[in-house]
Order: sequence, then structure tokens, then C-alpha cells
Amino acid sequence: MLKTRISSDLCGAAALKILLIVLDGGADRPISEIGFKTPFEEAYTPNMDFLASIGKCGLMYPLSPGVAPGSDVAHLCILGFDPSKYYTGRGCFEALGAFIKLSENDVAFRGNLATVDEHFNVIDRRAGRISTGEARELLKNLKKITIDDFPDVEIMIKHTVEHRCVVVLRGANISDKVSPSDPGIEEVKVQEIKPTHLSDAATRTARILNMFTEIVHEYLKDHPVNVERVNAGKPPANIILLRGASRKANIPSFSETYSLTGACICGVPLVRGVCIAVGLEAMTAKGITGTVSTNLKAKADLAMKALLKYDFALVHVKGTDSASHDGDLDCKIKMIERVDEELIGRILDKLSLEDTLICVTCDHATPITVRKHTGDPVPVLVYAPKICPDRVTSFNERACMKGALGVIRGLDLLPLITNFAGRLIKHGA
Repeated sequence: MLKTRISSDLCGAAALKILLIVLDGGADRPISEIGFKTPFEEAYTPNMDFLASIGKCGLMYPLSPGVAPGSDVAHLCILGFDPSKYYTGRGCFEALGAFIKLSENDVAFRGNLATVDEHFNVIDRRAGRISTGEARELLKNLKKITIDDFPDVEIMIKHTVEHRCVVVLRGANISDKVSPSDPGIEEVKVQEIKPTHLSDAATRTARILNMFTEIVHEYLKDHPVNVERVNAGKPPANIILLRGASRKANIPSFSETYSLTGACICGVPLVRGVCIAVGLEAMTAKGITGTVSTNLKAKADLAMKALLKYDFALVHVKGTDSASHDGDLDCKIKMIERVDEELIGRILDKLSLEDTLICVTCDHATPITVRKHTGDPVPVLVYAPKICPDRVTSFNERACMKGALGVIRGLDLLPLITNFAGRLIKHGA
């Protein structure tokens, strides 16, 4: 990556604070039940529409056209770091986002509490999106595990949000070159973890993880929390599915790369971990949960607090993606409307538009009809004082097709908004 600096003639009073708001999985496709509109088109969003009317709009491929990115890869792009150079796997970001300090030799995984039958067929990869409280109770006595055959390797489990957890292997002769146990779909068997590299460490690690999976299943299947769930007609969380094996990522500093100090407000460990990995301060408050019930007003207040101290603040909202994965159209529309009123509306009521650039976008599309990430473009709007607005007057996929920004990549976003913020990234003399 080229070394950057702020152009001297755009510093000082002209330099704006930057607020980036990301609706995870917010972009969608036309849906027949709502007259072939998208959730953004159906939702009542006067504040986003206002920003669109005084800013520039367009579409963005977070990674590249037709390629469905994970939220970690998408946020690396949005923050201006090429994942082909810096992405090592999901696990390390999950661990960092859970405030686990990884050593160079640790191997981290994203874990899902899930439901399997007696034949280890996956029934529900999220165990009915089990509540955070139930999940914590299930894992309370599973924080550390040592397997008798491998006493030199410690396995740590830390719960994060709802069905999500982080699993970290610590010890000698372990490897991140192993396959996942999570098949990624339901109605198939839990996958046997296998080495993906011909080495003793990879073979050993695969054996450790397969034994770990069996040990955890034996512990969880008759746990009192699961007994209660079954009696209530809910799916038991009786296994941990693993994916995203990775070691600690080494990514350049955001502040050194872009000459910007920054913070993030994220309830979901994965995105928070990406932000921490590039050197953004993670800010949180009571009620910021990374769920559809997250405290958006608290996120708004934290964002304004962050901009008093830092040049840049990223606010991430997970609920739109959760609703999409669940195929819950009403919930997604309601979540978009809540973001507009409780987050963006609250910010617009209190933040000076003379001193701030505001960008609103999504990290990827998660169409309700598909219920998983797709490679569709996402809408993007950029407002800044004295920006020349285009003719777009509402924020949604169809309207943003007509915007002056055209079609950009995720890696284009940081240069674009720093330019409009008077914090021009200048290359060369």
C-alpha cells in the first residue's frame, strides 16, 4: 500500500470529522410481498433520504462484482485494506473482538452453538438463535478444556453474542491449516475436521478439534439449560461448530496509513475485531448487544462522543443482517426504520453538519429471499458540506443506481470520503 499523507492545503479548519455508518446485510433484492420493492424502499427513512438529497449517492461492490464477502473481508475493504494481502481468516478477528489477546502461535476459531440430532446431522446452525443469557450459562463451565491425549494444548472458549463464541487453541505444535466442522448449511452432518496441509502440526490439530467436538457435545446434550429448551419446544444448543481457523493478523495501522485517528462502535465481535486489528479504539456502552434489540440511541451518543476525540468513527449495525438470515422481512424493515430514527435522526439533531462528513452504506447484501450473503452491489451515500449533490432524493438500491458516485469498490470508499472530508490522501509529490 502506498504511503499517504494529508494534503497541507486541506488541513486545519477545512478538515471534516468522518462518520461512517454500516448497516450489515442491509442491501436486498425486490420482494413480491411488498410490491417488488426492497426493504430500504419499503421502510420509512426520512433522515437517510434527507442525507441522500444533499449528498452524492451510488452503488458499491464491497469486494468485487458478483463475489459474496464475509463481514470481516467486507470491512477490511471498507477500511481500505486489501484482504488479498491482509486476510488470514475469521477466527483471529472474532478473538480480538472478544478482547482476547492472541499470541503469535495461538489458533483461533469462530464457534456456533448449534443443534444436531443423535446422528450429528445439523438441524439448526444457530440453535434457534439462542439467547445470550442461555448461551452464557451453557458455556460457563467450559471456559478452558484440556484433552488427556494432548495435555500440552489448552482450549479456551469465550461466549460473545447469542449463539456465537470464540474458541482458541494455545500450545505447541498446533496449526491453522485445518478444515471447518461447520458445514455452512443444515440437514447435513457435522464435518470431520481434517488437515489441509501435510504436516504433523495440522494432523495433530485436526485430531484435537475432533475430540473437542465430541467432548463438548457430551457435556452440552443433557445440560439443564438444554433440558429446559427441549421441554419448551426449542432446539437444544448441543454442539459447537467451528470455522475460520486463523492466527493473529498483521495489518498496517489505520492511523499511519490514512493519517486519521479513529474509533468503532460495534456490538458484534467479528467487526469489532477487524477494527481493533487496524488500530481503531473499540467503544461500547450498556445495551449495545449486536442483536436486533441493540441500543441504537447509545450508539448515536457514542458516535458523537467519539468524534469529539477522533477524526473518524465507524458505527456498525448488525440487526439488519440477523433479520435477513432469519428471513424476517418485517423485522428487517423495522430495523432499517429504527436505524433511521434512533441512530441517524438522533445524530442529525445534535451533530453539526458544517463540520462532519457522513457516509451511510452496507457491508454486503443479504437478501431476504436468499437468507445468506450475495455478491450484489450495495447503496452508498456521502454527505459533506459544499459537496455538489446529485439528483438522488432517497436512499435505496434502485435510487442509488442513478447517483453521481457511479459504481465503486469497497477499497475505493476511504479515498473517496477522505477526499470529500478535506483530508485528501495524496500520492507522490
